[in-house]
Amino acid sequence: MRIKNLFFNLIIVAMCVLLLISGGFFFLSLHDYMSAYHIEGTSLLYAIQDEDYGRLVELAKRSQAAENEPTKIQEECYAVAAYFEAASYYKAYLLAGENEKAEKKAGIMEEQMEQMGEFSYLAEEICKRLELEIR
Repeated sequence: MRIKNLFFNLIIVAMCVLLLISGGFFFLSLHDYMSAYHIEGTSLLYAIQDEDYGRLVELAKRSQAAENEPTKIQEECYAVAAYFEAASYYKAYLLAGENEKAEKKAGIMEEQMEQMGEFSYLAEEICKRLELEIR
């Protein structure tokens, strides 16, 4: 009986050790995922090239959250992302009849267009894609 109890105790201890080890690996992988995230400028450019503006918004937000010093091109990509996001909300607010909120987003669109630099031509493409009147 005593040997049987010892055997079960060893199994329980081994399972606890395995649980602790797997928990440690989980938290290490979580730390790696949550640690500073750096987006290369090329990823932003690829999203623009593919006209995947939704992904561009996501990449821009993640890159800005990482608090890395952006290059000039990255800042212009951020402006394109902010323009697209504002234009999307602008259209949604117009459709919902919330003209005051829509005008705020139109102001953001104008501000971001000034910061888009060499990508300012994308404002027209974004408006066409969202079926908005060219601003």
